Amino acid sequence: MSASAPAPTPIDVLDAVFLATAVKSDGLPPPAFAEIAFAGRSNVGKSSVINTLVQRRKLVRTSSTPGATRGLNLFRATLRDGAQVDLVDLPGYGYAKVSKSERNAWGPLIEGFLKRRKGVRAVVVIVDARRGLEPDDAQLLAFLQHLELKAIVVATKVDKLPPNKQKPAVAAIARDAGVRAFGFSSEDGTGREELWRVLVRAAGISSASDAGANASSATATTSGATATASSATASGAESATTQAVGTTQGAASTTTASPEATASPEAAAAAAPQAAQRSETGPGKPARAGRGSADTLAVAGAAGAGAGTPGKTRSRGNPGAPRRRSSGK
Repeated sequence: MSASAPAPTPIDVLDAVFLATAVKSDGLPPPAFAEIAFAGRSNVGKSSVINTLVQRRKLVRTSSTPGATRGLNLFRATLRDGAQVDLVDLPGYGYAKVSKSERNAWGPLIEGFLKRRKGVRAVVVIVDARRGLEPDDAQLLAFLQHLELKAIVVATKVDKLPPNKQKPAVAAIARDAGVRAFGFSSEDGTGREELWRVLVRAAGISSASDAGANASSATATTSGATATASSATASGAESATTQAVGTTQGAASTTTASPEATASPEAAAAAAPQAAQRSETGPGKPARAGRGSADTLAVAGAAGAGAGTPGKTRSRGNPGAPRRRSSGK
């Protein structure tokens, strides 16, 4: 019976800090850790998603005005097991109450960053669960596919939908995006743990809980192999013992004289001198044991002597024993 896998340890963020901001695609410090970028429409709530992930209310500034993020913002999260990952908040695309020239500049900024930034491991594309996948979102997903960058689609604000419509809405977004979508809520934390685990894997980080689960699995596998080997060894030893006992019993049965082969006292007395003479004048070779061991033959001979039989007659399994003469013949 296999042991059940241990429940994964919740991912806690020990520390989260703001590092830098830039208005040019190459304006951020060189990558020091794996980076996860966050993209989405201007009013989709990217800042709230990041704050929920790092368990901080005001690490990323939130605003009721769409388009508040106008540059590249770099943050660093330190997990409780010591692993570190950098989070990059990209400017929102789509409608924003800013000048047309500034809004047009965001495209090249995002595009240039994603093209040239070597530390980016995945891009979280945040979609409003109530609105579904919009043309701007689909265009970004196509661009990420062209760059061969991993896209992680998050359907946020699922708490704004009735419970019976949340899963269908997320499924519809996944179908339109062509990749799996994860439901998320910054209000009640829905999807936080699952999304973190996806981000950790995308960043190439082995969390302590994953290492513990792997170690438990390896231990269980080793224990199972040891138990199987021990069981097989015990079964083999038992089988060998049974076979040895059967062989010994068979030999003992063979060396036991039958009633017909047992000589009468008169015949044995008449044959004794001749047997002794053959023993003295013979080649002197010891009698060969049959299928039974020497101890088995000795025990059988002792049993026959105890029963009053003067001599042990030759059995079928012992060709070296003396022959029996018939009395009066």
